Formats: sequence, C-alpha cells, structure tokens
Amino acid sequence: GLKGNPMTLVFGCRGSDTDHLYKEETLDMRDNGTLSSITTAYSRQTGQPKV
Repeated sequence: GLKGNPMTLVFGCRGSDTDHLYKEETLDMRDNGTLSSITTAYSRQTGQPKV
C-alpha cells in the first residue's frame, strides 16, 4: 500500500472528560500508525491551573 508522511493532530477543547468527543478514536489512530502523534490543549482542565 501507499505510505504517507507522518501526521500530527493538534487539538484543543475545554476539558478531556467533557469535550474531547473523539478521544478514543484519535488514540486508536495514533496506535495504528495513522497519526504519528497527538498534541492536546485543554483550557479548563479540572485540577490544573489556568495558564
């Protein structure tokens, strides 16, 4: 099959437990090699200081 270039997903939302709707799917894509990496940013993560 065809091999593409490495692909990184950069994703941001309010919180990992409330708004990261496709978290499992994106982790599966990373694990099966579709994505080379995932970078996430959460603006209102419980227990983390707002930066």
